[in-house]
Amino acid sequence: MNPTELNTLRRSLWLTREQAGAINGMTDRSWRYLENGTRPIPPDVQARMRKLDADANAMADIAWDEYGNLTGVNGIEWNQVEAVLLRYAGDADLAAAHPDMAELPADLHAAAIDRARILLEGEGARVRIVLFNRAAYRAWITERSMEDNPGSRAAWAASAVDPAPKLGGNNAPGEDFHA
Repeated sequence: MNPTELNTLRRSLWLTREQAGAINGMTDRSWRYLENGTRPIPPDVQARMRKLDADANAMADIAWDEYGNLTGVNGIEWNQVEAVLLRYAGDADLAAAHPDMAELPADLHAAAIDRARILLEGEGARVRIVLFNRAAYRAWITERSMEDNPGSRAAWAASAVDPAPKLGGNNAPGEDFHA
């Protein structure tokens, strides 16, 4: 792996240099040395970044498989599928929902969501990405006497209404969801 490939891979995972460095046990400055070719890229860093890439692809494939089963088992055409993908706004929400991903930034999960979107739209499905809102979700499951689990989160996301845009704009993504 050369420095340009490392940079491209990091960006495809939606990771900042600081995040990539932290995942690999190094500082932002050390990461910059790898990407600008000042230092050789250690084999363990190459392997870890390739594994993250493979994991993001696997997450996207899981979403594709879930919606693909609708088309195969139920005979629904891809253009009749509305896929709803849940994106976590921050690291804490991702870690709470997926403890196995607690050490990873939410941006990496967002990269996997985007890869799933590309796969699903490529088949002709309509895709809606919903930003997780912890307070709204908690109220929703409490009102329905439901437990917190992947099925409940998926049902909440499917029922979520996209917020109206704020007038006067220049808002950061997700700003409507957080006080």
